[in-house]
Amino acid sequence: MFCSTAMFGQKYGYYAGARFIRKADKNLKKGNLQRAEKLIAKAKKSHFGYCGTGALSRESEIGFIELQVLIKQKKFDKALVLLDSVYIGESFSSNESDSLKIIILFSKYGKEKVRNSFKNITKGNEKIGFFGQTLYSVTLKELNYIFCFEEVWRFDKNGKIISEIKTENEFYDKAKNTAFYKLIE
Repeated sequence: MFCSTAMFGQKYGYYAGARFIRKADKNLKKGNLQRAEKLIAKAKKSHFGYCGTGALSRESEIGFIELQVLIKQKKFDKALVLLDSVYIGESFSSNESDSLKIIILFSKYGKEKVRNSFKNITKGNEKIGFFGQTLYSVTLKELNYIFCFEEVWRFDKNGKIISEIKTENEFYDKAKNTAFYKLIE
């Protein structure tokens, strides 16, 4: 009789996948990036369940390790794609993720070029994200990148949104309370 823990194209089971994640993290810390990449690839082929916190936590762990490998390998475009995906969700708050995107852009293009690409932006596009949050995006033509961030609301002690004075620069109004904006000022 043949038994398998693999589900719907998944090659490895939950425990094997968890072991691949632990080993990938250890190899990353040792600087063995190629081995970490191979283990990440195996972890991605593991079955962690269909949904819920277990599956999301494991996917997030994989994404976090993969992101670190990509940054160390200076594969900045792939790192940005990964950060823009829902896949890495639990590893960072949106504010941290947006700041990390700016830091990666600094590494790729230099601080001045990135800061200058934001200077003339006055308007962007607003949409509702996967989890119902308000997302705002601006096109950075000089960098060939669409920077998407989550708007940060400020609340008073009663939990009501603080209405702020609007300027003619919609981008500034949306971005001024974010952590990433302090990096590009």
